Amino acid sequence: MTYKIKITRFLIIFIAILVICLVYEFLRINSEFVNNLVPIRYEETVFLSIFLITVALLPLLLLLLFNGQPVYNTWKKFAIPYLIVYAFLALPLGKLSGGGIYGGASPSVGKEVGIMFLAGLFFFISLLIIIIKSIKLAGKSEEEKTENESE
Repeated sequence: MTYKIKITRFLIIFIAILVICLVYEFLRINSEFVNNLVPIRYEETVFLSIFLITVALLPLLLLLLFNGQPVYNTWKKFAIPYLIVYAFLALPLGKLSGGGIYGGASPSVGKEVGIMFLAGLFFFISLLIIIIKSIKLAGKSEEEKTENESE
């Protein structure tokens, strides 16, 4: 299976996850039944984690779709370990209660900011990897063209 087929499948899966998160959030806001399914503190953070990493992955996968397989392979070596670490760091943040002078009654900003930071860090590091690898490959292809022309 070529890497473009893999990327296309990932795009479809992540778009479906994004739609499910958005529909669930809409239902959670507008339905009392959905609000009673899962404890709200943990649920919001889990869906925020999934939503943000999906939003970060979609443009990256689109970029990778139009680049070569070496770029995809290099990015994949970074993405898989990072996403595993992200899952172990971001998802448990939902179990943390709010702090501050009001204890658990006040909304905690720390966990949302932490999840946003991790997803943003993934996006920017991935973007750097894709850009740098693409530039290196473009430089190599230019060198090969000049070598072929001189022969």
